[in-house]
Amino acid sequence: MVMLLTDEQNMLRDAARGFLQASAPIDQLRRLRDEASGTGMTAIPGRR
Repeated sequence: MVMLLTDEQNMLRDAARGFLQASAPIDQLRRLRDEASGTGMTAIPGRR
């Protein structure tokens, strides 16, 4: 089943993707996931 997004849904997806790429790069998230400090995802800089 093919699901087509509306223009607004595409804009939201693109905005969320851009925000996450700038705020939480995948290499940083993987490093947090893999480190043994136990802080995990709560240690993302700028997270409220």
